[in-house]
Amino acid sequence: MIPETWRACGSAFAAGLALLLAAAPAGAMTLQEALSRAQATNPTLAAEQARLRAVDEQIPQAMSGYRPTVTATLGISRDLTDTRYEGIGSERTETNAKSASVTASQPLFDATVASAVRRAERLVEAERATLLATEQTVLLNAATAYLDVVKNQELVALNTANVALLQRQLKAAQDRARVGEYTRTDVAQADSRLAQAVASRLAADGTLETARAGFVRIVGSLPGTLAAPKPAFRLPKTLEEASALARANNPSVLSAAYAEDAQRHYIDRQFGQMLPSASLSASGSRSWDPGRDDGIDYTRTDSLTARVQVTAPLYQAGLPESQVREAKQTAGQYHMQTREQGNQSVESAVTAWAALEAARANIHSYRDQIKAAQTALDGLREEAKVGSRTLLDVLDQEQELLTSRVNLVGAQRDETVAAFQLLAACGQLSAERLGLEKRAH
Repeated sequence: MIPETWRACGSAFAAGLALLLAAAPAGAMTLQEALSRAQATNPTLAAEQARLRAVDEQIPQAMSGYRPTVTATLGISRDLTDTRYEGIGSERTETNAKSASVTASQPLFDATVASAVRRAERLVEAERATLLATEQTVLLNAATAYLDVVKNQELVALNTANVALLQRQLKAAQDRARVGEYTRTDVAQADSRLAQAVASRLAADGTLETARAGFVRIVGSLPGTLAAPKPAFRLPKTLEEASALARANNPSVLSAAYAEDAQRHYIDRQFGQMLPSASLSASGSRSWDPGRDDGIDYTRTDSLTARVQVTAPLYQAGLPESQVREAKQTAGQYHMQTREQGNQSVESAVTAWAALEAARANIHSYRDQIKAAQTALDGLREEAKVGSRTLLDVLDQEQELLTSRVNLVGAQRDETVAAFQLLAACGQLSAERLGLEKRAH
């Protein structure tokens, strides 16, 4: 069972996430729309849902051990006999026999059935948790693809603006060089920076196209214009809280735990093979034998039979005992896998937490850098007007400002991705919690 504190925390996650998903200008594809499309069309998720439906059938299959079986049989036979007597001639006889029977069998006791049903139920729960893990992976990939496109859109815009700025500066440098205020070196420096900026913009265009292709692969449609979401997550307040939630609620941990429980019921099922079983069977039949074809010697026979059968295995060559030992060892293996999965989920939460903290610190640092770089650039431009600073000084400072802005865009993307990763590690990144339309399983 999940502690109530974690349930409350999960509700807070969902409330905060809803604020983030809803933030988008009119007409732009929102993050929630992208996640909904991915959840509705992703083939990996569809395959896992089909697998769950298949595993669901193991429950009625196991329940069949409680239920009766009934069979009906109808038979028609025709017998033609031609007997020849020496010196007398021949005699030909023909009979047409008919029969009908119904047989029913009801298990009374079988020690393997109850454990088989419980095992099937746990396997279904394990597969549901696996489906949730797959759903989280798909949604996380979709969110990451969305944020990658948004990031690269902004980088293209920054580089495009930088190219336009340097084009104006090159023209101004050429004009001032003609009147003797700048040298050919100054013009060459401006020209070089413009060429570098054009190359950076082309590289940004290529990276954006790559991000768009990744978006299409995951979401299933072209991204168009995407709106940058505004982070409004309500995440765990401490790393310890995040770690505990990840260990208790991560779907991969739940899947491993259910699989372990299913294996323990499998031990009981194997042990049940060494116990007695009992069944009740009943049958009724009727047969018609008209004898000859003229109707002479016509007979009809009715039969009713009921039987209770108890079967007690005495010695089975040591097979069931070996199967029990094998099942116990496998259960031990599953137990270790559950522990390892718990450790991995905690590691994922810690990693996401560290990435989130680092991204937030970087955002604060880059904003300070931008503010300081802008102030320095304003001062350098004024000093360059009176000749106390060179054009190269201004170009270098503009590049530093651009680098800080690019770094800020990357850090903002990293912050939101890390928040999604933390949600996934804690088992909170599901279609239900995100308010997406539930896809039928």
